[in-house]
Amino acid sequence: MLGFPTDVFLSLMKGISARVGEAITKLHMNDTENSMLQAACAIDATARRRFGTKAGNRERFTGFLEKEEDFLIYGALSFTTHIYVKGRLSFSGLGTLPELIYKSVRNPLIHEAETGDDVILLPKEQEVSFGFKDNKFAVSQPLILTMLLLVVGAKENEHSSFDRPWMLTVNGKDLSLNHLWGQMDIIKRQVGFEERPPELVA
Repeated sequence: MLGFPTDVFLSLMKGISARVGEAITKLHMNDTENSMLQAACAIDATARRRFGTKAGNRERFTGFLEKEEDFLIYGALSFTTHIYVKGRLSFSGLGTLPELIYKSVRNPLIHEAETGDDVILLPKEQEVSFGFKDNKFAVSQPLILTMLLLVVGAKENEHSSFDRPWMLTVNGKDLSLNHLWGQMDIIKRQVGFEERPPELVA
């Protein structure tokens, strides 16, 4: 448990599941901004459990997303398209995807109560799959949902639970989130994600 007392551990788990539940509720209400804020808080808490307190916020947050960057991109593409990146995907002048989310989305939302000028939060009816809209990085609802699945699937959160049933439908498959805490491999399999590209056939 990385040295957390039991009562703190249980409180943190309740907090993380509450943040995820609130983020999903806000997605259903088409409130992208508040959903992203809740997702950022849930990532912060989960990353703190994974990396401990010696690492700074930036290192923890970006490190958490970097580990699953291929899945993050897959989800941002509405869970339909695989793009396998050799090395690191970088946006000119803005850094990697995790850095961009941390610097231009997470930090301004938490500290300034709004996103940076280089970001646009998209409601459901204005979604793009992944990338930029009007020269701004587009935070779509599938991207937020993917970050929430990373939190639910994190091994550090395997003892967490919701106080109500949560069902999501992704690619025509129903996901019972209550049974997926700490089960990232199962989540990936259920949404059709393949860890590695298929072998090329000559």
